[in-house]
Amino acid sequence: KREVDGLIQRSILDQANYKSPEDEETQLASAQKENVAALKERLGRQQEYNKEIKANISSIATRKVRDSSIIGEVERDLKAIEGKLSDLTNKIERTRRQQKEIIAEESDSIEKSLQLISHRKDDIEKEVESVRDKHSKELKNHHVNRDKVMQEHETKLDELESYATKS
Repeated sequence: KREVDGLIQRSILDQANYKSPEDEETQLASAQKENVAALKERLGRQQEYNKEIKANISSIATRKVRDSSIIGEVERDLKAIEGKLSDLTNKIERTRRQQKEIIAEESDSIEKSLQLISHRKDDIEKEVESVRDKHSKELKNHHVNRDKVMQEHETKLDELESYATKS
């Protein structure tokens, strides 16, 4: 009896644990539907993420084009400024050279003028010395002549006095 009871119990348990192939297919189908739904959800999120990435890439490409345009303009402006700067530098150098030439010419002219003035001064000093010497000689001659004239005058006065005292 025990054996029979044990077999009955096992049979009851086996029936309770037994699943029909239809139940397993339903469970597999249900699991696959859940997996497909989860995959669709992940695919949707990935597609949204991809759209954001494409928008970012488009924005970056637009910025790159705009930046390239700005860089081109800046490079053209820079070249124009470099040209103007080069022109100004050349003009400054020309002006400096011209000013140096003018200064050199004026310095030479001033030097020549100073030499002429120095020569003229020497000539004037010689002329003044000559005039002094001449004046000094004339003054000595005048004094000598005056002394002679005074002596002659005194002699004549003496003669007149002696003639006047004689008479």
